[in-house]
Amino acid sequence: MSLVWSPDLLLGNTQIDEQHKRIFQILAKLISAIADDKGHDEVGGVLATASVFVAAHFKMEEDLMAQFDYPDLAAHRKAHEAVRVQVERLVDQYHGGGLDPLELVNFMELWLQEHVQREDRPLAEFLNALDQAAG
Repeated sequence: MSLVWSPDLLLGNTQIDEQHKRIFQILAKLISAIADDKGHDEVGGVLATASVFVAAHFKMEEDLMAQFDYPDLAAHRKAHEAVRVQVERLVDQYHGGGLDPLELVNFMELWLQEHVQREDRPLAEFLNALDQAAG
């Protein structure tokens, strides 16, 4: 399995783009740990890092949306919460021995592709328009 950052995921907001790239890097590290058969503890550690970073990323986005009165904040926050819950559930399943960690990678990769294009792109366009209006 390969997980590759694609330039079509760039939104034009440096803070959001850098965090999306970081999520891809964490998932690539997870794939590497799995492929190298690093063991339950190390794979679990990378899973925990992914979970914590994704939650922090969501908070950053939601803070930006609140700061600039983004009109779709409630729907975006709801989408984030659904992903947060799913990631936590998958991590718990892994620690309970009932999940192949690649399932989490697959879920996160698909989610990133869809969420960035469907929900984060309009947010970035909104923020970019505010920057242009202020500039």
